[in-house]
Amino acid sequence: MKGIFTLKVSSDCLKAVLDKLNIPESEKAYSKADLIRFIEEEGVTFGLNDKLINEICDFPNKLCFPLVIAEGIPAKDGMDAYLVKEEYSKQSGRRNRLNYLNDSYTSKVDNGSIIATVIPATPGFDGMNVYGETIRPKPGGDLKIEPGKNVIRHQQQFFSLIDGEISLTDKFLSVNPVHIVEGDLVPANGKLQFNGNVIITGNVSTGCQIEAEGDIKIYGMVENSTLLAEGNIIISGGISGGNSGLITAKGNINVNYLNQAIVKAGENVYVHKSILHSDVEAKGSILSHQAVVIGGSLSSRVSIHVKDAGNHSFTNTVFNLLEVQDESSRLNDINEELIKLNVLINKLIKLEEKSHKAASVTGRLSEKQRHLLMKQKTTKQHLLSQISKLTDEHNRLKGEIQSHKNVCLYVYGSIYPHVKVNFGKYAKNFKQKHKQVKVFFYNREFVVQAINVQTNQT
Repeated sequence: MKGIFTLKVSSDCLKAVLDKLNIPESEKAYSKADLIRFIEEEGVTFGLNDKLINEICDFPNKLCFPLVIAEGIPAKDGMDAYLVKEEYSKQSGRRNRLNYLNDSYTSKVDNGSIIATVIPATPGFDGMNVYGETIRPKPGGDLKIEPGKNVIRHQQQFFSLIDGEISLTDKFLSVNPVHIVEGDLVPANGKLQFNGNVIITGNVSTGCQIEAEGDIKIYGMVENSTLLAEGNIIISGGISGGNSGLITAKGNINVNYLNQAIVKAGENVYVHKSILHSDVEAKGSILSHQAVVIGGSLSSRVSIHVKDAGNHSFTNTVFNLLEVQDESSRLNDINEELIKLNVLINKLIKLEEKSHKAASVTGRLSEKQRHLLMKQKTTKQHLLSQISKLTDEHNRLKGEIQSHKNVCLYVYGSIYPHVKVNFGKYAKNFKQKHKQVKVFFYNREFVVQAINVQTNQT
């Protein structure tokens, strides 16, 4: 059979492809036992297509080669832990997932009530490659959201400690008191500061300043003003900034449109219609699948999603794919700290062993030895606590760096000439129009890759 067929296995070991060599065709049928023996001698033992093998053996000259003769079963990765709301949805008849986009607008809770329940991560399901080897799945990650202000967690549930409104970010679930301004906010009202959520039912006029330790929610539009939020900023209208003022949130920013605005988010930025001559920076992603981006600059450490980049007038438009230098530097610092702490722990363990050995000889510890041993144990516990915290931070940063490794620009419509994409000291200037592409930096060069719009717009 080796002189008649060749067998190639895909790089992921999930497919084995049988091809026929270019030799004079034989009219006689092949032996099924011989063909299976040839396949198994190549190491392929799982997922064989028995029906196709019969057809090859019975009618070898009527089939069009190459043929997929065996297929494995891919592993199914586990699902990350997530939060569900306690109240049931009337439409679905079940508890819905707690979601920033849906639940940061109007989510009132009472003191002592259960806000949300943790649905634990799942381990996933094993797969099997064509060599009969088990493929291990990637287990789901633990919940990254921690209790924030006025919230406690008991086992798998989050409880509110006050009457207030939910503030949900990628890191914290909080409940804040609420301050409501009916109608428009004007400069005559002065600087508005509040230890909680701020709601403006109208517009925010030029020259206003709002600072909130929770979310800022505005049901109208915002002119060139300053908004600072420890949580999220949600604007039902848009921002016409006049290249002045500043919109900053440690959480997410969600807005209908941006026009000459300056926007910075500690997490994601969501823009639904257009981004015109604005400067937008997100530590997370910029999610603007339906937005046209003309002029200004967009910067992200994870991904940027837009409909169109630039325009027919070839307006200069810049996209910055940011490197994660500060996290990498902190990761190195943590590694050095962990090495030093582990050295100290080992020294304390040796001293502890020495004290116990001395006690076994004398039969007891002196008062001074006992005091020294207690001091060593306290120091050891403190060091172990530090190691635990640094290890958690190390794992978190490592995950963030991994997710930021291939920061990409996705364009679901058109990218026009005079659009510039930067990655560190490298830059790419587009000189011709492209449609539906993904742009990323790999191996010291920019890659422009076609995308399937249906599978990438989420």
